[in-house]
Amino acid sequence: MTKRILLIPSCREGNGTGHLKRMLNLYTVLSKSCNTGIYLPCSSLAESFTAILKEKVEEDSLFTGTFPSAETFDLIVVDKRQTLRAEFRAWAERGILIGIDEGGEMRKNFPYLIDTLPSAAEGSPPNIFCPGFLDLPSAEFRKGTGYIPPARGFGKSLISFGGEDPAHLTEKTLQFLVSDLGIAFKDITVVQGPLFGNRDFLYKEVRLLKSPDSLKDLLFEYDTVFTSFGLTAYEAAAAGNRVILINPTPYHKELSKRGGFTEAGTGKIHKRKLQSIFKDPGKIRYPEVKGAECFETTLSGYILSLNPAKPVVCPACGSRSATGEERFPGKSFFVCGSCSMEYLVSFKTKGDPYTKDYFFSEYEKQYGRSYLEDFPVIRKMAEARLSIISGFMKKGSLLDVGCAYGPFLLESRNAGYDTAGLELVDEAAEYTEQKLGIPVIRSSFEEADIELEYDIVTMWYVIEHFENLDLVLKKVNKIIRDGGIFAFSTPNSSGITGKSRRNVFFSTSPEDHYTVWNPLSAEKVLRMYGFEIIKIRSTGHHPERFNGVLKAEKGVKRHIINWMSKVFKLGDTFEVYAVKTRSIFNDS
Repeated sequence: MTKRILLIPSCREGNGTGHLKRMLNLYTVLSKSCNTGIYLPCSSLAESFTAILKEKVEEDSLFTGTFPSAETFDLIVVDKRQTLRAEFRAWAERGILIGIDEGGEMRKNFPYLIDTLPSAAEGSPPNIFCPGFLDLPSAEFRKGTGYIPPARGFGKSLISFGGEDPAHLTEKTLQFLVSDLGIAFKDITVVQGPLFGNRDFLYKEVRLLKSPDSLKDLLFEYDTVFTSFGLTAYEAAAAGNRVILINPTPYHKELSKRGGFTEAGTGKIHKRKLQSIFKDPGKIRYPEVKGAECFETTLSGYILSLNPAKPVVCPACGSRSATGEERFPGKSFFVCGSCSMEYLVSFKTKGDPYTKDYFFSEYEKQYGRSYLEDFPVIRKMAEARLSIISGFMKKGSLLDVGCAYGPFLLESRNAGYDTAGLELVDEAAEYTEQKLGIPVIRSSFEEADIELEYDIVTMWYVIEHFENLDLVLKKVNKIIRDGGIFAFSTPNSSGITGKSRRNVFFSTSPEDHYTVWNPLSAEKVLRMYGFEIIKIRSTGHHPERFNGVLKAEKGVKRHIINWMSKVFKLGDTFEVYAVKTRSIFNDS
């Protein structure tokens, strides 16, 4: 099925034309294989931008003013610098939003963030940072010419302050170079942007480049480039130019600092600094800029590789109110603003992990032995779990969802419960039925036709694997009798690893863990579905995951840390035991 992609550049006054050019370049490539359109929101520049685009964009692919009505898209790529809250909410209803160099208040809410430039946003790193996506020139060409920059002065200078330059930095820089530094007209070239209008450049003798389609192939003609923070700065740095930034705002100044550039003024020329640099160009800092080789694809290729499985909607309560917690190249994690559930939004093509290999080669990779070799250990864990369950319900019918090869079912039957299992993998279900003599429903839980009611339903490290948690919890409520027990275990995002090394916790979270639980979210979510927690047991205690404790360390210190981990419930996994207090199907 052909992907549908919508591109939204900034056409806000003061933001220049760089965003538009990038989206136009993306359109040129993406439209060859995808149904691709460009949307220009209403603004004072929309008419001018539309005129620029009409020559290169198909008429039925260009939308101006009004968002494409009743249309949805697989991806909506936003390159606006600062997306407004109302815009974000409206567009999020129509597709998965991908933010490029997003710096606005909604940055933390974007499903996916691509940064090609350093960001000024604190505490909200992108999924991927790659200046190579800027399609930078290669400095190898200049190296091969034996080029030596001038030891004094700026040599051949290029002045380029974008397509709009509302701060008139072009004129200010030109005047300073000519009047204050005495640089000859023949050594200066000025780029005239498409939105400059009727601008008086004071010196008619200066050479003008009028709205060039691309600067990167022209940069090798110059020694020094004067510009503000943005694409041109990185292109010039990659081409081996000396780059001096004069920025329109403090925001750009901060970005320049983060990028490692030399700055000589904000809103106006810092005369003494620029004079000092003119005398000694060695003072110019050279930021480390890598080209496309830092990643094995282009920006368009990378966008095409993103395959989001679902929209950013809480799988527990359905709320769209969510904040990004952790981001990685193939996935983002969000926390729901309504029920506190943490959940995964994957951008990878989903495979089917549930085969026989899941219990053998895959299990052995993680634990060093196969599931059947681990059978006695899992039976021992089942004893501890059943001792808790029996404290609330000593007998009754029990369904173990995701029963695998049946260790918990075996212990349950030995403890006197009327047991049955549910398992998706045929080999595991067959083993449990034939070797252990325990009946098993062969199905996914979501699709299983379960007519009986049970006193107890258990899910040991299963609940996090469900994409549609709402459907699952409704079904659990339906098949458990009033007063029955729902028990499950799952990784704990508020354990020691989740607290002290949160990035590590989420980066290593398996690709098929769609929800990430903690005791707080468990209490909120289960109450929504008619359950009240009666016991939480902290498990998965690892003293070596505390700072200063070595993996091989033994003795008093390790025992004390282990005790503290249990007391403060800092285990990296936990078990929940809840009682059904009401049927949600009776709710009006």
